[in-house]
Formats: sequence, structure tokens, C-alpha cells
Amino acid sequence: IESVAVFVESGLEPIGGAAGISSSDGEATQEVVETIGVLLQRTGDARAARVGGVRGFSVGVPDIGPQPIYVIARDDSIIIGYGRAATERALAGGDPLSGVPEFTRAAEMLGGDPIAYVTAPEALRVGEAFGYLDDSGIADALPYLERARYVAVTVEGDEDRGAFKVLVGLQR
Repeated sequence: IESVAVFVESGLEPIGGAAGISSSDGEATQEVVETIGVLLQRTGDARAARVGGVRGFSVGVPDIGPQPIYVIARDDSIIIGYGRAATERALAGGDPLSGVPEFTRAAEMLGGDPIAYVTAPEALRVGEAFGYLDDSGIADALPYLERARYVAVTVEGDEDRGAFKVLVGLQR
């Protein structure tokens, strides 16, 4: 695995999201997705799918929600999406975070690109949609979380020793 990118769409109904995983071996990536898809189809848990003209498979997971999860291999990447619309959006690409002023400021303050960046209002909407905000531990923290604009995380150090740096941007 070379890189991983994730996005969640919370302002739309129904909620959607996708992860993109890139590898250094496009041929192996294609084979892995095809093999997993064939095995799951044989057990009846998956079916062949085509999204944006690209082949893969889909799996229904009722515990997660009503939309299927799509697994699509394209070139040297695997796209795993919850819902067709989110999977299509991931395949189409999008605007990089480097164009978001808050992300750029967070990267400057942390001394490098964050390994994780979450906009708090959208994360809270996703949490609400899945019922996580009803948890007493979260409910106690909610007044503080509602003041956050974003959370960015980076790692400093080397293979033997490292530390997380967390930056929370607050709303005025």
C-alpha cells in the first residue's frame, strides 16, 4: 500500500463515503479484487458490479445500512465505497485537500501534511446519522466537540519512536 484517502458525504441523503487505496502493483491490485469478488460471489454474499465503467463487486451489509458496499479496482487503486454515488465520486477523483485553506494552515502548523484531517461539523453529522452521539461518553463531550472546526493529526519521529501531534481548530 502506498497511500490511503477517505471521504464521507454527510450533507446528502443517504450518507455515503469511500476509501481509495493505491498500491505499487496495479496488476496485483486487479487480481486481488477479482479473486475476492469471485470467492464472495460463490458464497452468495456478493455480486458482480460495474461502477463508472469499471468492474468490481458489491456486498450488502445490513448492519451498516441499506446501501451496498462497492469494491472496485482501477489501475493501481482499490476504491471501497458505501453507496453507488460515493463510489462514483471516488472514481472521478475530486479536489485535493491542499486546496482547502484550513487544511493548508493545519499542515503549516503541524510541520507537514496530516495523516488524518476531519472537519468536525461533518463528523458530528455522520455520528448523529449513525446514532453515536447518543452514547453518554460522547454526549458529555458534545459541547466541546461542537466548538471544533477541524481536527488534524500528524506523526513525528522515526521507526523506533514516534509521537502523534493533534491540532484542533476552534470556531470563533
